[in-house]
Amino acid sequence: MPAWSKNYQVPRDWPHRRNSVLKRAGHQCEVVVDGVRCPNVATQVDHVVNVAEGGGHDLSNLAAICVPHHAVKSKGEAARGRARAPRERRDPEKHPGLL
Repeated sequence: MPAWSKNYQVPRDWPHRRNSVLKRAGHQCEVVVDGVRCPNVATQVDHVVNVAEGGGHDLSNLAAICVPHHAVKSKGEAARGRARAPRERRDPEKHPGLL
């Protein structure tokens, strides 16, 4: 099941997990770039390994993340998802003037 399909559901205790992760991180983004942790305030919680790529909802797979880093990460995950998804191709239709 793709992560953001209509059937996707987070666990019932998601608010508790989310608060636990944000508290664990001190409400600071946990993304590290070039050995330096992002100084931004984390307002979101993200799956380290995307659910669609086999990650789970356990606390060890959740990280506090700021909005800009979450957007970049999600964009990359979406691109990988599109690359994985088989594309249906249909034969080109004949031009109406050539029928």
